[in-house]
Amino acid sequence: MKKLLIGVSAAALFAAPAFAQDNTSAVTQNGSANQATVSQTGSNGDSDVQQLGSNAKATVDQSGATDTSKIVQQDDAGGTATVTQEGDNNDSLVEQTSVNSVAEISQTGDGNKSSLSQGRTAGTAFQTNSQQALVVQSGGQNVSNATQSGSSGDLNVLQSGSRNHSDVVQSGFDNSAGDNLGMVGVNQAGSDNQSFVTQSGQLSDAFVDQIGDANLATINQSVPNDPNPVGGTDPRVATASITQGGSSNVSTINQTRVAPNSGRLMEAHSDQAGSSNTSLITQTNSGVAGDSSGNFADVSQGGDLNGSTLFQDGALNSATVSQGGSGNASDLSQIGTSNTATVTQSTDGNISNVTQNGNGNSATVTQGN
Repeated sequence: MKKLLIGVSAAALFAAPAFAQDNTSAVTQNGSANQATVSQTGSNGDSDVQQLGSNAKATVDQSGATDTSKIVQQDDAGGTATVTQEGDNNDSLVEQTSVNSVAEISQTGDGNKSSLSQGRTAGTAFQTNSQQALVVQSGGQNVSNATQSGSSGDLNVLQSGSRNHSDVVQSGFDNSAGDNLGMVGVNQAGSDNQSFVTQSGQLSDAFVDQIGDANLATINQSVPNDPNPVGGTDPRVATASITQGGSSNVSTINQTRVAPNSGRLMEAHSDQAGSSNTSLITQTNSGVAGDSSGNFADVSQGGDLNGSTLFQDGALNSATVSQGGSGNASDLSQIGTSNTATVTQSTDGNISNVTQNGNGNSATVTQGN
């Protein structure tokens, strides 16, 4: 069953007129080997593409003001969606629930907003795998809300401008906000940007890179499942990295063990350059045997009036904090066994407080030259 709802001729659906205005297009296809291409150039463009079948592919190109686009490809349909918007007041929504779904959203202009959802809905008997998404936004006050459910998801958000907002939620196994080669999951260039990454499941990787002033980055990782095989160790469970360049930036990384008998291998990195920056890293891993648990945290700050707070709970923990500048303050607390802490502070006004509770702890603090 195929359904075409258009405001102009059928040919205009695939080839926008030279001076297009007040465009409206809706394509609905239900079957196999679906393919839709919509191109709108003009002012009030509106496009809706829904393909509920197999081998679906959609491409939407909109230019002008007040652009709005919606693509829905679900179930076992082959999902490949591409949305390109240039101009003002752009809005895009892409939903894919098929295996190996690929989506790319590019927005250039002001007031852009993007919402992406890949994966099966809750309660569905089938799990989606290998989803890929790329969101590129340039301009001011861009907003990106992306959600991936299932396993082996890969999501990247690139934003340039000021006052951008990015929210990434991934649930399942082997998800990455950024690919496994270590590329940035969320990249924001400008000032007063916000990035939030939430991941649940084993083998989760998150990378946030912010360049500018007054930026906020938060990564929350919770692992509710046991190692595979049970009682064994995983090569990694949760990896988080935040890099910020500029002044007055805030970095927060929370890594939490959920299952009572699970083995957690956590790794967190925070790197800030500038003045008046704040970094917080929390790793909770209590009640896990040392052989199947290992935490590592690394904080590096350069500039003035930096502050760092690091807390570790578990076994075989290791923490390293390095601060350069004046008026630095570091607070580090470790609870568990075989903990090791190293704090290095240079120049004037540095303050360090290290608290260790457990067995085999070792602390080294170096302040000044």
